[in-house]
Amino acid sequence: MRTIDKEELLCIERITKKKPVSRSISKVDIHDLKTLIPFKYHPFMLYEGQRFMDMVESVHVNGVIVLIVVRPATEEGKYEILSGHNRVEAEWVAKA
Repeated sequence: MRTIDKEELLCIERITKKKPVSRSISKVDIHDLKTLIPFKYHPFMLYEGQRFMDMVESVHVNGVIVLIVVRPATEEGKYEILSGHNRVEAEWVAKA
């Protein structure tokens, strides 16, 4: 994958007569796990066994260190998990 510099981007804009789509990225603080719903087309399997229990222990001791990626869900006030399903599951178990 290569990056596109500003001049090339302006050239694309002139040729297509369209402005590039802007995607805003923001940080959302989520304190209630009930607001998170899994992405139903998530292609990966959740951890099991000792690997999962190690993650639970880490989350219990350190909290979730690596941020999860979410997007607003169609249901008001809910967020769909795009990345971090295992971390969220480990948080559920660690809080139990």
